[in-house]
Amino acid sequence: MSVLLGNGDGTFQTAKKIATPNLAPFGIVLADFNHDGHVDIAFATAGSNSVAIMLGNGDGTFQAPVTYQSGPFTTAVAVAEFDGDAALDLAVTNSSGGTISILKGNGDGTFQTAAVYPVGSGSSSIAVGDLNRDNAADLVVANSSSGTVSVLLAKGPGTFLPAVNYSVLPTAFGPEPYSVAIQDMNGDGQPDLIVARILTSQATDPGGISVLLGNGDGTFPSPVNYLANDSPDAVVAADLVGSHRQAVVAANRRSNDVSVLLGIAPGMTPSPSALSFPSVPAKTIGAVQSIQVTNSGLGVLHIAIAQAAGPNARDFEKVSDNCSGATVAAGASCAVSLRFFPKSVGSKTAALQITDDAAGSPQMISLDGTGLLRVPPTLPVGPSRNRDLSAPPPPPHLGPASVSSRLAGSSSPLAAEHRDGASSSPSGVAAEGQDAAYAVLDDAIRLIWSELLSGLDILIR
Repeated sequence: MSVLLGNGDGTFQTAKKIATPNLAPFGIVLADFNHDGHVDIAFATAGSNSVAIMLGNGDGTFQAPVTYQSGPFTTAVAVAEFDGDAALDLAVTNSSGGTISILKGNGDGTFQTAAVYPVGSGSSSIAVGDLNRDNAADLVVANSSSGTVSVLLAKGPGTFLPAVNYSVLPTAFGPEPYSVAIQDMNGDGQPDLIVARILTSQATDPGGISVLLGNGDGTFPSPVNYLANDSPDAVVAADLVGSHRQAVVAANRRSNDVSVLLGIAPGMTPSPSALSFPSVPAKTIGAVQSIQVTNSGLGVLHIAIAQAAGPNARDFEKVSDNCSGATVAAGASCAVSLRFFPKSVGSKTAALQITDDAAGSPQMISLDGTGLLRVPPTLPVGPSRNRDLSAPPPPPHLGPASVSSRLAGSSSPLAAEHRDGASSSPSGVAAEGQDAAYAVLDDAIRLIWSELLSGLDILIR
């Protein structure tokens, strides 16, 4: 066995070899089995039909291996907490016996006697996951000789129901399942199975990848098969490009290469791509308009939320929304309805922001509308006495003649002076200035009177 300590920059130091006499290491996992904060090693030993534990010293070195009997030709190992006691347990495959073994941990780096469960023949790989969403760890095993994968659902603390076997052979003599992984491949929230099928002497094709999409209850339909390269014997699944779609990576034994299969992705297409609302007076509710969101991709679309955003977001109100929190199948749609309710006068712009797992998220759908000046409402029609109001008479003419006639009937000294033709002004120029002043005053009064009449006319109407 070799240990390569990392430098922290993606490079590694020269390998340090650890002797494991007569053990023939196969599958390996790392975990802290004795809760001391140091990484320990567990590995399957085909040479001694056991699983071996090497406790870490915390400096990259390890103690001598301690073995625990598991079954004939132990080839793979997985670690999980199966019985709820916070101590890590082990699950291993026994290839020659067509079984798996469960070794419960004691929490101090030691393990109890193995409990054995039958599966398919040639059990070669094992994976752990919650296949039926009951918060308990379940098991799946790839069986190379029988061409099946076995699913063992958790029954109780540290125990399992009998295995249910699913065939993954594309033909009667197809490549055999050799490695298995668990991942949600289609984005529906349910765990799926990914199986690498290796070439055998009787196989009619070079091997490939089988995907079994989970039903969410621990059962699986028939597999869908994909080509990789010659004899894939190990498989993992991960999001390699950050696009919310899982990719499959397979190691091909005979072609000496690695195959990468990118997963299908959802798409998000809104219709229409923008909404323009009819103008309405400020503080008036406008018409409702809708946007339909369609999953135009091949994968399942998961929408987190659809909400108005932008400088005038509060002027665009959601009326209905069956998109937020929705899971939209390929080709299916959901819809969001909004109304324009401007809170003030002026042009309003915002966007419907949709956050999802499609490329380009969050998508922004532009919204616009205009709030108009609100015209005062007309007064309700009152009693007949209000309706029969007539317009007031025109303003009196206040020119010089009018003033003279009014002054003629007056007993004031000013009137007498005016009747006698006397003037306080020493010349005719003063009289002309007086006439001009009367004209300005007359125009001012007429303007004010006109404004009053306009206001009164609005009230009457």
